[in-house]
Amino acid sequence: MSAVPPPASSVTHEFECPIHGRFDSRVPFGDSPPKSRPCKAMVPHGKPSRDHGQTTMMCRENSLWVPPTVGVVWVGGKPSEQR
Repeated sequence: MSAVPPPASSVTHEFECPIHGRFDSRVPFGDSPPKSRPCKAMVPHGKPSRDHGQTTMMCRENSLWVPPTVGVVWVGGKPSEQR
């Protein structure tokens, strides 16, 4: 008997922050990805203190969804033939 993995409960989509670049975010399986998500990068915030060091906060810059790239292109309904 072979082990069958459980169905995916979420799918990873890519978003692009104009400041920090691309990052992944999970979306429930079957749902369409949102047009944008806030950036999750942690950035320095405020002045460092001797007792607590540097504090950080999320960037939260509006980051647009990046459509997945196509890995294979079919022309005319079948793969191109090498000659």
